[in-house]
Amino acid sequence: MNTSLKTGYVIMMLLFWGCNKPEEKKDEHQGMDMMTEMVHLTAHEMELIHLGVDTAKIKTIFETSNFVGSVAIDENNISSINSRVNGRIDKLFARNAGEEIKKGQALYAVYSEELLSDENEFLLGLEQQLNYKEQLNMVNTLVEASRKKLLLWGLSEGQIKELAQNKKTSPTVNFYSDVNGYLSELNISEGEYVTTGTPLFKIASLETVWVNAAIYQNEISYLMENPEIDLSFESLPNEVFKGEIIQTPPALDVAQKISSVKIGVKNSNGKIKPGMMATVLVKRQEKKTLVIPKSCIILSKSSSSVWVQNATGMFEKKMIETGIENKNEIEVIMGINEGELVVSSGSYLLNSVFILKNGAKTMGGMKM
Repeated sequence: MNTSLKTGYVIMMLLFWGCNKPEEKKDEHQGMDMMTEMVHLTAHEMELIHLGVDTAKIKTIFETSNFVGSVAIDENNISSINSRVNGRIDKLFARNAGEEIKKGQALYAVYSEELLSDENEFLLGLEQQLNYKEQLNMVNTLVEASRKKLLLWGLSEGQIKELAQNKKTSPTVNFYSDVNGYLSELNISEGEYVTTGTPLFKIASLETVWVNAAIYQNEISYLMENPEIDLSFESLPNEVFKGEIIQTPPALDVAQKISSVKIGVKNSNGKIKPGMMATVLVKRQEKKTLVIPKSCIILSKSSSSVWVQNATGMFEKKMIETGIENKNEIEVIMGINEGELVVSSGSYLLNSVFILKNGAKTMGGMKM
């Protein structure tokens, strides 16, 4: 049975029930019905229209806007890896854009005659420390100078220590990453000759990422108010991340309807990956106020109203003034008070019952 047929059936049942009830002695409630848009329902009538009530409460409410975006690398957190020596790229250990890079991971091996010569000079200095003890201070100075030169070439303390222990040079030297991240750009190939300063890699850190979200022009003003922003990702269910506006668009042409905004997100655990789709929830105008479910509202041509339960089975229609709203709730500025019981389901059927009992003229302005 569809909704309209079901509603008609319920109204017919109520009409039948009302017409066949024995005549009751008029009480004070019946005397008020025509004067104040009130209606009395029996328990059976309330059951027939599946009437439900909710309590008007003071709580925090805010308006929301939803946007869709995609995750991008934070361009402020990209490290450029340049060649520290002149030489030939012997081997690449990182080859594919998007590849995860760990701090301390080998990136490439290079053959460099200059570096090889300075390694031999360092080993020679260590050998002289044993053979020329009478000139030890001068030899130590030369060894330290050689060690610092190797550091400038890009060797780590560990590599220099290993060279000193093994006392043997290698034709190629490995260079390692000093950051965690993802390979965002590869500018070289194996066998290629490079000079000092040649760009080799770009590694993007994912400690923070950007979400590029599409927005409508009339919603840009919301983002200027430093709103609270929640982000969720389909591939990370049940997790919500906090965002911060990084960049808002400049003044837009009137004809332009859609622009974009950058939202920064902390990603210390590395779960958020570039390319992920994001849902952006912007919360604005947050306030603590009187709130009821939106299902309570009855819309007319020029106003809003609700049915309030005053006593067992007695309901009164009250005009209200509303404020901000979200998907499920709405603010009530005027018309009812905290703690009042408001009809949240069956409101329109309750209107029909009122009309049946009191005549259609009493609710002529009501949208049915």
